[in-house]
Amino acid sequence: MSSIQSKDDIEIRLMEKKHMKEALNCFSVFDLQESLSTLEAFYECDSKAFYVAINRKDNRVIGACGAPVTTHNSGFLGLYVVDSEFQNRGIGKQLFESCLQNIGNRNCGLHAVPEKLEMYRNKAGFRVSEGISMVVCSGIPMNWQSLRQNVDKEIKIEVFNRDNNELLQKIIDYDSRVQMNGNREKLINLCLHNSGYTTFVAINDNTKQLNGFGCIRIDYEGKGMIGPVYGDNEIIGEVLIYNLLKSCPVTQTKGLLYMTISSSMTGIEISKKLELTETERCERVFTKHVIPVNHSLIYCLFSPNFGL
Repeated sequence: MSSIQSKDDIEIRLMEKKHMKEALNCFSVFDLQESLSTLEAFYECDSKAFYVAINRKDNRVIGACGAPVTTHNSGFLGLYVVDSEFQNRGIGKQLFESCLQNIGNRNCGLHAVPEKLEMYRNKAGFRVSEGISMVVCSGIPMNWQSLRQNVDKEIKIEVFNRDNNELLQKIIDYDSRVQMNGNREKLINLCLHNSGYTTFVAINDNTKQLNGFGCIRIDYEGKGMIGPVYGDNEIIGEVLIYNLLKSCPVTQTKGLLYMTISSSMTGIEISKKLELTETERCERVFTKHVIPVNHSLIYCLFSPNFGL
């Protein structure tokens, strides 16, 4: 299905690359977060999972939604938005249903904003709860220099060199460990080779084992957006976050978007150390089953829209 004619001269159709910036602009109006580089990567992995609503009168994107399939044959629905001028016309419902139709009989999850949780459960079939929420924080990170800066003598923190294929494979393997053997090789490859991403790794200098990694990029509004941050322990997680913030001075002027999970006490504690404002908690819900993931390794999640 490439397009559906809707009332009010609105067309629901598959997203094309040329629609991405307009979709993100529509999204950011509501203070919702995503970066162009992350959207591009998820789109490249599953381009038929993304839909837009087009106003035929001026050929403008006035809504969007996506549910890319990433791990464990499960989709994750996000980037769900309709321009306020066009709301209450059934456009959002058509976008949502187009994504679910593409998912078919496969499992799907989403981060449910509190005011929509009951609707997702009772009307859209997202009845399986993980018991964990995405915790959204933002603001100018204060006191970031007071975060832990060193792990121990054996663990070295360094910037990922995009030409280091051996280290890239270790990052892909570590991500698979976080995802409980879920394979996101293409996604990780695309993100880490994108110039918009800065990535740090934690490596044991003796064994050359990877003990964690973290990324930061710029969101559509120019703010720093941290994540994922994965690590073997809380010290590694905190030191990775320190280095990521140090590498991205724009966070001190434009601000930082920081998403952790409610089960990560360290992730939440770091947000408090940085004096970020917690703005929302969005429960993780699914249509069939919880997507397997090792929560103990997560300090900041990958994308607020498309999963941990």
